[in-house]
Amino acid sequence: GENFIAFGNDQNDIELFKTSLYSVQIGDFTGLTPYADETLELKGAPSLAVAAKILQTFAEFKGK
Repeated sequence: GENFIAFGNDQNDIELFKTSLYSVQIGDFTGLTPYADETLELKGAPSLAVAAKILQTFAEFKGK
């Protein structure tokens, strides 16, 4: 289905991003950027930034 949110960081995520409801690119792989709805730059502790973005996105899309 297409009713999902995708998080990814490289070439293997392109097909996933194409079929998702919303997609968040983690990092700066330029080949993925055209398919991403949003890009999360990694600065500092990446795992904390990614976790925070997952929670934020979940809250935004909850019930949609």
